[in-house]
Amino acid sequence: MFAALIGGGGPYAVTPAERFVPGGVYEDGSLIWRSRWVTRGGIVECRDAPAFPGETGRLVPLRRIVAREGPVRGQVVLQPVTGYGREPMREMRRGASGEWRARLGGLALRWSGAEDARPAGEGGDGCRFTLELDLAEGQRRDLVLEWGAGPLRTPTVDPGRAWAATERAWASAVPGARRHRGGP
Repeated sequence: MFAALIGGGGPYAVTPAERFVPGGVYEDGSLIWRSRWVTRGGIVECRDAPAFPGETGRLVPLRRIVAREGPVRGQVVLQPVTGYGREPMREMRRGASGEWRARLGGLALRWSGAEDARPAGEGGDGCRFTLELDLAEGQRRDLVLEWGAGPLRTPTVDPGRAWAATERAWASAVPGARRHRGGP
């Protein structure tokens, strides 16, 4: 779905609006990736992790964007594709709770926390969502992307609960691992 990681199409990217110096690290003993961008105006961090423990037939990537120092202006682009770029999102629509829903090949997709995102295109390479970020210092934005082989009938994932469960599961799965402190 995100072949951009290996040079194809399909980004799910967070980008500060101004020039930045990037960095990142996995938090000790986990698959939680912490990106950090230093800009002229401040520091923005983004934590990414698959919700853990997982669920068969369903994947739930969590993303938390935090303005650590100074305000943050930027953009999030979500443009998943399957078949290494041959099959874009389709049937993009807003769900009953304001979340975005779409189809992607045989998969159902739901994106919450991005209710103010703008959809673009319906067919071809242009099927994507763009979300403008404007966070004051200390503010955060939680984004939850869910996709599954069948219809997503479960309630929308609560990001606070999902992050807490993911952190607890990693602490249990990797006993004695040194934990990064200072996250939200």
